Amino acid sequence: MLRQWFGVNKKARIIIENENNNLCLFYALELSRLYHDRDQIRQIKKNKKSIPQQLVTQQSFDRIKKNKTRQYEIALKLANELGIDPEQTEKAFGLEEIKQVQEFYDRQYPGMYRIVVMDENPEVKPLWKAPLNNAKYEVAIYYENNHYDGLISIAKYYGAKNYCIGINMFYLYAI
Repeated sequence: MLRQWFGVNKKARIIIENENNNLCLFYALELSRLYHDRDQIRQIKKNKKSIPQQLVTQQSFDRIKKNKTRQYEIALKLANELGIDPEQTEKAFGLEEIKQVQEFYDRQYPGMYRIVVMDENPEVKPLWKAPLNNAKYEVAIYYENNHYDGLISIAKYYGAKNYCIGINMFYLYAI
């Protein structure tokens, strides 16, 4: 199979508009994580089990994407869970906090999420990725100009059928 650049699909990017705070990292991580709830709900329904209340439906996710107040509450909750003071307006949150969030996800949702950070690198390689942990879902975020946005899927963002992240490799496969 051929590895190549396919361009970007901006519809696969969750645009974060945090106007009065510097919590874009936490917005991006949580919205990207919540996007995967729809897949979990689908699987639970398939197994004819009851859906836990903490999971967000596609309809609820779409409402959250449009509601900046709700997004702020979600981002603030994550920052508070990590003991991070969101009032540190001069602080740019980055790799240290991403690693903290990954540790939190590993404790809170064992085996569910692996964080991957992408940027405008023309080689389409992750800027950072959590250690391989056999997670069910990748929480992908995009870093550009000191700002983070969420990604619903790395493959969808780059217009590929699949995107494989191994220990030291990556592949894009044509649709």
